[in-house]
Amino acid sequence: MPTTLSFNGVQLASVLLSRLLSRDISSVEDQSSAANTFPDDVRLARPSGRTPLTDELIAMSKSRKDNSQRRKRIRFSGPNLPELELASCNEIICLKTPCMLEQFSCLTVSGCSMPQIIESKAPNLSTTNFEGNLVHLSLGQPMNVTSLDLQCSDETNFLCYAITKLPYVVPNLETLSLSSDSEMVTTPMVASKFVHLKHLQICLGGGLSEGYDFLSLVSFLDASPVLEAFVLGVYQSEMNFDSVFGNTTHMRQMPEHKHHSLKDLMIFGFCSARSFVELTCHILESATNLESVNLDCVFDENDEENTVRCSVTSDRKPGDCFPLNNEMILEANKGIMAIDRYMASKVPSVVKLDVRGPCSRCHSIF
Repeated sequence: MPTTLSFNGVQLASVLLSRLLSRDISSVEDQSSAANTFPDDVRLARPSGRTPLTDELIAMSKSRKDNSQRRKRIRFSGPNLPELELASCNEIICLKTPCMLEQFSCLTVSGCSMPQIIESKAPNLSTTNFEGNLVHLSLGQPMNVTSLDLQCSDETNFLCYAITKLPYVVPNLETLSLSSDSEMVTTPMVASKFVHLKHLQICLGGGLSEGYDFLSLVSFLDASPVLEAFVLGVYQSEMNFDSVFGNTTHMRQMPEHKHHSLKDLMIFGFCSARSFVELTCHILESATNLESVNLDCVFDENDEENTVRCSVTSDRKPGDCFPLNNEMILEANKGIMAIDRYMASKVPSVVKLDVRGPCSRCHSIF
């Protein structure tokens, strides 16, 4: 079994790991007057063996008492650490992993409010998952990183940062997941490419600007020439957009942009916003090798296993569906109408089409 180090709800400045693993840790250097206490909610998997190699994990933390920076160096005399998870460590401001961690392949940081820098010199880091405010990300071997999950919900126009910077920071990405709650401008077209990206997921929250142009997300498809799967999730509690219904202007088209590698399209939270309909129609017309299309007019945060509504499956109990207000239910039904009118005829007969509307049990108008 791989050795996994996981901190959960920890102030690293007050952690003395030698109390827990005195047999396996060669030394702990605390360059501050941190308390010698070990919180009960720290979980550290003990290394399964001993090697002469000493691995280092360097963390910078910020003291709540005197606002001074503290540095703790933790040395392990066990096998190389393959995975590190930090959750709700609210005093970390800098996390560094050294080059000696030759087996270190996965880093996950979530719910940590203070990080400013994440730096890894580990030569085989391939997967990075980060949730929080946008930080300076420095990867010593960026060519090896193939999977990246960034959830920067509080960062304004995060998608613009992602498409303009990430192709240079992590050029060999194969899987990319992005989450943003505050997009104020359209996503720009760029010259840089995600030349190896095959799986792209974008989640947009309720902080979108009024009239956000969903069609601009084509820039991500255009920047991903070998993309095979695109997943888009949009959560909107208020419908601040121009609907495709009642608008007599011509639908925008982008015939010069083709996506020949795209096979699977999944959209959650589809609505009747004109630019959303334009985006979906564009993909249906330009992706010449599509195999499956899933259009769901509800963004159900509870449906992690994609088991659809409780009214159509025995896997979910009545009432398990994600709650919707009346406006969201009405808009979901408009989304079904938009699919029938503008998209159903564009789906080739060889493509599997799955359309989902509100739950007949849980999503009734009241």
